[in-house]
Amino acid sequence: MKHHVKHALKRASIQSFVIALCLVSFLVYLGMNFQRANFDKRIAVSKVELASLESELEKVSGQSLAHQILAEEPYWEEILKEISNILPSRAILKEINMHEDRLFLKGRILSGEKEKILSDFIFKLESGIFKNVKLVTAKAMAGQAGSEFEIECQWK
Repeated sequence: MKHHVKHALKRASIQSFVIALCLVSFLVYLGMNFQRANFDKRIAVSKVELASLESELEKVSGQSLAHQILAEEPYWEEILKEISNILPSRAILKEINMHEDRLFLKGRILSGEKEKILSDFIFKLESGIFKNVKLVTAKAMAGQAGSEFEIECQWK
């Protein structure tokens, strides 16, 4: 009988151990499932936040690109005001073109003192907001006192 009690006790201990192990496993499973659900919620919230930030980033990068384009563009009011202030009274501009960072001025000098007027104009351009001022062409106008010119320069 002692042997039978011992055997029953051993059997009950093993059953208790297996039940405890199953219960612990079940509780761990529930805890992990709860954590997974919690992480899923956090991931969903993070995805929504990321989508919101991405749209904001697109707006900001678009604004940054626009700002960069405008920053590289010269301030035309200042350029035109400078040219009008230093343009000699005996000169007229026919064309103002821009290519990349270069400005091209085409015009006429309506005077016999064309060399002096043109050199003074170039000097004043370089003294102001322009740099690398170069005379591209200067040719006499047929049948008239004066010449046509083209000047190339950059703004500072």
